[in-house]
Formats: sequence, structure tokens, C-alpha cells
Amino acid sequence: MISHRMKKGSLAVSAITAALLLSPFAARAENDQPETPRDKQQKEAYLKALPYPGGIKEEGDLIGMHSLRMWYLMTYPTGRMPAAPWTNAQAHNRLQVEDADVWQEPGLLTPAERMKVMTGESVITPGTNTWVSYGPKALDSVGTTNNAYRYGTVAGRVSVGGLAVDPTDTNVAYAGFVAGGLWKTTNLLAATPTWTPLWDDKDYVTQSAGAIEIDPNNHSVVYAGTGDWDANDQFGEGIMKTADGGANWTHLGATVFTPYSPAVPAGGNRWPNQNIRVIKVDPKNSSRILVGTRYDLYITHDGGANWQICGFGASYTNPSASNPTFTAINRISSLILDSRGATTVGYVSVGYISNNGNGNNGVYRFTMPTSGCPASFTLLNTGFPAQTGNGVNNASGGSITGRIELASGIGSDGGLTLYAQVAKASDYTVEGTYVLRPDGGSTTWTKLAGSTTYGNCGSGTSDTGQDWYDLFITVNPANDKDLYIGHIDTFRSTVNSTYTSVTNSNLTT
Repeated sequence: MISHRMKKGSLAVSAITAALLLSPFAARAENDQPETPRDKQQKEAYLKALPYPGGIKEEGDLIGMHSLRMWYLMTYPTGRMPAAPWTNAQAHNRLQVEDADVWQEPGLLTPAERMKVMTGESVITPGTNTWVSYGPKALDSVGTTNNAYRYGTVAGRVSVGGLAVDPTDTNVAYAGFVAGGLWKTTNLLAATPTWTPLWDDKDYVTQSAGAIEIDPNNHSVVYAGTGDWDANDQFGEGIMKTADGGANWTHLGATVFTPYSPAVPAGGNRWPNQNIRVIKVDPKNSSRILVGTRYDLYITHDGGANWQICGFGASYTNPSASNPTFTAINRISSLILDSRGATTVGYVSVGYISNNGNGNNGVYRFTMPTSGCPASFTLLNTGFPAQTGNGVNNASGGSITGRIELASGIGSDGGLTLYAQVAKASDYTVEGTYVLRPDGGSTTWTKLAGSTTYGNCGSGTSDTGQDWYDLFITVNPANDKDLYIGHIDTFRSTVNSTYTSVTNSNLTT
């Protein structure tokens, strides 16, 4: 976590100073000690490690300025990275740096407007659909001590896996925010639920929570995956586990799911981050847990003490290789576990978002093992766009399949229903909604007629253009033909009785 605080006695950061900090030629602080060769080597390694927001590119002025500013914020006021940077940075700042005065400039909202939002009176009622704010309440981002943001009163972004309702008590729910920590409510069904932050008083290196899983065998046990899976805007630091409903937490995978892991798994992990998208506990064995990250699938059989990376796909690249070329990256976008039979059957979707690494994108079925990784992953690509999962990325003339989000329900006949919301890797627009009913042995997906007619708030066409980022799908637990699908807008979609077509209604216009 980056602390926006200043050394006691120093002046507030002015606009000129802020501009200098963004310059690649910014001078070192007056109280910095001389830079040693080791400091220089560590700094250069950090700057080279920072991922470029748009993909793998050569460093230019923009990324150079961004990197140097980040370095300054993490090393202020000494100019040196703490000995264990990712786990001690927050404690270092807390002990060495004192809070600056509260920002005194006016915000983007008037006091009356701000009060209206903070008291919950600002309920949006677009069209015939009414949305009620469930909180937590928004904050004024202009009030930061170094004027880093000027977005006015805003709420934190919730990732697709960042909400979970206790299956034994629907008044209890958890909400994780990409940059706003983990929250809990015990009165979700009230007209105005109240929320309690669970991590605000903790010295965790990150407050980014993006995946929540409640143990199906013990609702007091909750797992929270950290980091921003969608865009890598916030670092991850593994998995946090509580066994008492959020009062106390244990850190799992500290040397596995790290921002820049140097040695785990064995041989070295070349990927830049392991931000977590989804966590699933096997209903048949709570010690067996699957975790899907931006780079690969992991499994533990001892409750998180030890982890193993599970490679699969037509062109899987082992991340332990030093500088491999790749045409496919296993970015895990969804996990579904079906425990109705003697053994748990899993479905995992790979959904790398863009052209240059989507060769493995698709849905795979596997049987949960008693040790190690699944013995095999069966690609279920019949009915999907041509070449899905064949290992050839779209940039090389292969699959157009982009991000995939899965959801499941139980039909009126008692059979499992799987839905896959599929985006295009070429332009991030909708490719379609697919359905599979596997209980009778079917392995063929059916593309629902009408599933490309989602509109956006600009043109009303199907060119949503944000499906690499905004995409989600969920199923009404009481009706497997009642879907909720998110692009730029949110839709309620009704599937017909034969699972062949869908009718969409925009809930946000």
C-alpha cells in the first residue's frame, strides 16, 4: 500500500513539486543518503519490472515517469526501499512519516451535494428500473493529503468476484474493493445496511480485495484474494483467511502469489503478478482449494500451506522458463465446482483478454484430484468460435475468443446448466452467450440466439467495447433461465424453455 503522507515539518506537496516528481530527472530528496551500487541496482530492477498498462512494450517517457513517481512514493523519505519492500513498506511509512494536514481545497461537489450522497439520499432511478445504494458509503477522493486525485465523491470499484453472501445467513455478506479493502455487513436485508471495514486497522501491504470465497462446510471460514485481476491497477499479496468471520486473519501464499515472484514455483516465476480472480473450496474437502490468478491455476491440498501450479492447454508456457516465447497465457477468469456426484467435477475458463496470448482461451473440464494437479483437462470447445483453445492466438490468425465468464445453475429437471459469456479478443466486444447442459454427456455449447444484441449507453449497438474489463454473468439460484449480464450496462436476460435463445432487458437505461 502506498501511504500519501509527509514527514513532520515538511510543507504540503505543491503543484510544482508534484510536477518534478513526475519528471525522470527529479532530484533526490535533501535528506537522502548517497545512492550505493546496490541501491542503484535495486532501483533499476524495479523500474524494469513495472508492467506497462497497455501491454508488453519498450519503456518510454510515460512509463519512465510513472515508474519514478511510484519509486519516490514507496521510498519516501529515505530514498531507499525497505529491506522487505512488499511486506514492510506500510509499516515503514507508518513509523517514519507523519500525517500531513487535511486537504483544505474545495472538492468537485458542493457541500449540499456531498451531504446528499453521504446520507444516502442520492438514489438513482433510471427509466423504469430503480437501484438502491447498499453501501458502503462513498468518500470524497479530493480530500487526499497530496492532491493525488480530483474525482469528487466516489465509491470503490468492486471486481466480479468481490461479493459473497453467507449461505447460512443471508443477512451476512462480504464486499471487497479493488483499492478499498474488505467490508462486512450483518444486516444486508435491512433498508439501509451498515458495513464494517475488516482491514482498516491492519498493517497489510495491500487493501485490494478482488475474490471472496466462503467455505461451504464452515461459514465462519472466509478467503479473500488480493490484487486487481482485471487491470492490475493494484498489487496483490496472496490470500487472507479468517476462521472467525473476519475478526482475525492469516496470510496464505505469501511467497507464491506475489507482485513479482522471484523463485516460486521452483525455477523462478517470470510473470509480473499473481493477482487473484477466483477462489474455490472443494465442498467434499475444505483443505482442497483452487485459486485462479492472472497467470495460471493453483491448487493446495493442505489448506494453503503448500501450493502447486497446474499447467494445461495446447500451448501452455511454463513460467519457470527464463525467457520463453508464448502464444497462450492461462489467465483464469472463472471456476465452477460441481460436487453432486461421488467426486467433484470442475470447470475452469481461460480468458486472456487480447490478441497476443489468447491461444488457450476456452472452457476446460477436470476431476478434482486427491493430490497434486488434475490428471487432465478436457477442452470443451465444440460450438465455440472456430479454433478456440487450439493454442494459436488471434494475432497469428487463430482464435477470436477473448475473456470468458462462467456461471451455473440447476434446471427444473435437476440437471446442471452452464453458461459462458464470451468476448472477442480482437476488439473486446460481445461474442455471445453460450449454454451447456452436461449431465446427459453433452460436450457441445449452444450459442443463444439474441445474445449479441446487448447495447451500450452511447449508440445502442452491440459494440460494448469493454468486455475485457466490465464483463460478468450470474444466474438466479431459483431459476436457471434468469440471468444477469454485465457489459458497460447491466442486463437481465431471460432464456427460453429449450435453452436456444435469450431476450435481454437493459437495467441501467
